[in-house]
Amino acid sequence: MPSSVKNRTARGPDGIRSQHLKSLPPVPVNTLARLFTRYLSEFEVPIQWKISRTVLLFKKSDLHDIGNYRPICLLSVVYKLFTRVIINRIDGTLDEEQQCEQAGFQKGLSRWSASTR
Repeated sequence: MPSSVKNRTARGPDGIRSQHLKSLPPVPVNTLARLFTRYLSEFEVPIQWKISRTVLLFKKSDLHDIGNYRPICLLSVVYKLFTRVIINRIDGTLDEEQQCEQAGFQKGLSRWSASTR
């Protein structure tokens, strides 16, 4: 499960890096999986996961022009992993339930795919 987190992900306000999750032994990973299942069933996540840190990334040109920066929101890596679990579950359900004629909004398919089936 932690292997699905990107390697070069910035740490969030909690200070946890993706490498920390990837180096966890099996017991804490299993505990994390049980917690994720509980959070999904309760429709609630820890308040700390809702806290982010916004930083400005310089794009180009004049350093003193605020328009040359773009904001990014740094979230907890554990929360990112949790959202990946949700996405994987949704993708699995969609793959099973999606009609073969439906090509839009599916990975690897386009609107042209439907006409060639």
